[in-house]
Amino acid sequence: MAKHNQRLDYARLAEVLHEREIADAGSIRELLHHSKTGGTPFAVALVTSNLVGDWDLSRIVCETFNLPFLPVEIAPPDPEAAEGLDLGFLRENDLVPIGRFGQTLTVCMPGLVPADILGMLAAETDLVILPVVGTVQSNQRWMRANYAEEGTERALPVDASWSAMFDDADAAVLMDLSDVVSAEESAGEGIEFQLTDPEDDSSGLVDFTDDSDGSGATSSKSAGGGVDLPPLPEFG
Repeated sequence: MAKHNQRLDYARLAEVLHEREIADAGSIRELLHHSKTGGTPFAVALVTSNLVGDWDLSRIVCETFNLPFLPVEIAPPDPEAAEGLDLGFLRENDLVPIGRFGQTLTVCMPGLVPADILGMLAAETDLVILPVVGTVQSNQRWMRANYAEEGTERALPVDASWSAMFDDADAAVLMDLSDVVSAEESAGEGIEFQLTDPEDDSSGLVDFTDDSDGSGATSSKSAGGGVDLPPLPEFG
């Protein structure tokens, strides 16, 4: 694995974004200042503000700092990697521990985490921190699903899918419709639906009955019973 040759720093990332004309200088400067004063971390703000695409940001970080791209979808984190770590610190920075190898801890960054933050983690754990690049959204989903704070809503489980959500919603709607139909059938028992207009006198002009001669032919009579109309033609 190649060693990164530049200090992991938001300012350097901002310079590269400006040099490549990916975002305007004003927006970059504003997000960077907000991050330095305790706001949303710069890398996260770039994605959530739609200034830079999530995958584009990861690619630029890999190219700029010579780091490997290893998101949680490709390298599922080892549950034991987080033992003894400050989960609050990990949640605050969206850092996902991938695995431990002796005194080395591999962590997946949400795009980029500054060297100062990684240094704090190293000092607290007495471990050598090996950062790899992930994406902002995948890190945040994984953190919510696995390290959610007590009382906060957890994200969808890993094996959940949009289709399952829609299936559950469809089932709920069908149950509601079934209840409504049952209620209407009970309330309207004995009621027949009529397609003709009750005020239209023409609806009763023709009466289809069997002919009295027993031939099986069908004749038509007027509603008033006066004039018999010619029998209907038979086919076949």
